[in-house]
Amino acid sequence: MELNTRTVYSSYLQTCLLSELPFELKPYTTLNERFNIQSGVQPVVGEMPKLGYMAIGNGGHKMVVGAGGLTKPEPIQHLATDACAYNPLPFVLRLPTEDLTPVERANYALRKEVIYSGTTYVGYYLRRIDFTGVLASMELRTVGDDGTTTVTPFVPDNSNLNPVPQDVDSSGVNLTTGQYVSASAKVAIEITPWEVSELTNVAKVMYDDEDFAIISEIELVTALDKMVSVSGPSGSFNFNEVIAAQVASHIAAFYPVRFSQQGLQIYLDIGASEPLWKLAGN
Repeated sequence: MELNTRTVYSSYLQTCLLSELPFELKPYTTLNERFNIQSGVQPVVGEMPKLGYMAIGNGGHKMVVGAGGLTKPEPIQHLATDACAYNPLPFVLRLPTEDLTPVERANYALRKEVIYSGTTYVGYYLRRIDFTGVLASMELRTVGDDGTTTVTPFVPDNSNLNPVPQDVDSSGVNLTTGQYVSASAKVAIEITPWEVSELTNVAKVMYDDEDFAIISEIELVTALDKMVSVSGPSGSFNFNEVIAAQVASHIAAFYPVRFSQQGLQIYLDIGASEPLWKLAGN
């Protein structure tokens, strides 16, 4: 089971970007539609969404009984056509009179009023990702007989400019080696103690149980920033919202947030990390 499932929406956007083809925002593909936030708002002609956001959910796992009767989390695979988390969670749920400050909400998007137990809250369902210092690379991964994987940089040499044809059997079995290459760009996302507290409060409001503050599905999201006017208790104000928000990748995870009061680090690979296998003899 792959922990990272790239979506067809990401592949479509990538195709448009690489080929300089027009990008068409398809219906039933955006988080804007899912949450009814700037739903149907199209990018300006020539604008392209970019990867720079994340969403979370707690529906990406199930508990199974293992050896000795112990339970453990098991990831639930997403499909490449899934356009949302199984069970989305907001990063923040606040009473309107206790909304985030302008500085705090600059990190978030997909702002929506929701009602739980008859009380109205303001939720933020998208978080911006800081790519400062992140570099892209190419990697060679070697899978050993014991299943362990060794990662080294892939450094092209003269043989890559002078490839030798490989013998491919059209009727038999063509074996791949235990090596594959991939593109990688690793980013460390810090969930601060303040954010842990906010996520714990989200579970308290939604489920009346802080133990459900679990991140078991992470969505990398492409979108475009758009300044909009939103209403608050003291009147309207400008907010940096997003449009054309589409899930680029579903990543399986399991972080019981309430047990991470000091914060936690989430390491994500935002590259095109699908394995590109090599034929035996290559």
